[in-house]
Amino acid sequence: MGVRRTLCVFVALGLLASVGTACGTSSSTRTVTVTKTRTVTTTTAAPPTDGSTVGGGTAISSTTPRCHTSQLGFTFATNGAAGSILIVGTLHNHSQAACSLFGYPGIGLLGKDGSSLPANVERSRGSVLPPGVTEHAVVLKPGGAAEFFASFSDVGNSACPVAAKLQVTPPNAYSHLTVAFGFSPCQKGTLHVSPVFTPGLF
Repeated sequence: MGVRRTLCVFVALGLLASVGTACGTSSSTRTVTVTKTRTVTTTTAAPPTDGSTVGGGTAISSTTPRCHTSQLGFTFATNGAAGSILIVGTLHNHSQAACSLFGYPGIGLLGKDGSSLPANVERSRGSVLPPGVTEHAVVLKPGGAAEFFASFSDVGNSACPVAAKLQVTPPNAYSHLTVAFGFSPCQKGTLHVSPVFTPGLF
C-alpha cells in the first residue's frame, strides 16, 4: 500500500502532466504495478566513468556509523503510467548492528552480458518524483530500512536498450548491490533519483 500511496502523491500534485492526463482518460490509461524480491550481489569498483553515479552525500552528524554495502540488501517496486516509471527502492539492514544513511544512492544500468549501459543520473525531484524529498540521516536498526525514489521514461523515438540488471550504490559508498531489472530507460538512460528517506514519509 505504501507504493500506491506514493504514486497518488505525485499525480495529485500534477508534477507530471502526462500522468495527470492518463489518470483522467480511462480509455488510454495503462497502469502497471510490479513488486519483486530479487537476488542481490555485491561488488566493489572504482568510481565509474560511464555516466552512472556512486552514492553521494555529506558527513552524517550522528553517532551511528554509516551503513556499509555488506550490511545491506536491496529490493524495489515499480509503478508506471503513460510511459513514466517510478521506482521505490528499499535498502534493508540485514546486519546485527545499527547503521545510518544520508544522501543519494548511485544507480547504474547493465546489459545481459554485464557490460555498462548509458546511464544519465540526475539528483533531483524531476520527472515523477514526489516533492519534498530532502536529505536527512536515516538510522537503520537491525532489520530496518531506508527508501528512495527513482524515475525514468520507457518511451522514446526509437527502441531503448533493455537494462537486464540494476546496480545500486548506497550513499557514501563505492560497492554495488546488483539485482535483476528488465526495464528500458530511454533518453540515453536518464534516471531521476531522490535522497534516501525514512520509510512512511510518503
